[in-house]
Amino acid sequence: MSKKYFISGYWKDDPNDKFENYIVKENHDVKEEDDESIFFYGMTEEIIKDAIEKGLNTTNDFVITSYKKFN
Repeated sequence: MSKKYFISGYWKDDPNDKFENYIVKENHDVKEEDDESIFFYGMTEEIIKDAIEKGLNTTNDFVITSYKKFN
């Protein structure tokens, strides 16, 4: 089973437009009924930590500023 994380951050095109506790998963092994709750797929804890530490955009759309484990 894939691990899930809550991420918080802001949108790259508007740093004042922040988001909190969006759910991301390491891979796509999602039950159909859970699919709508997942914000982003393919983010391991290492990728998230690296993005926060280096202040990098993980995609063209958003920047992660913090995270916590889902469970």
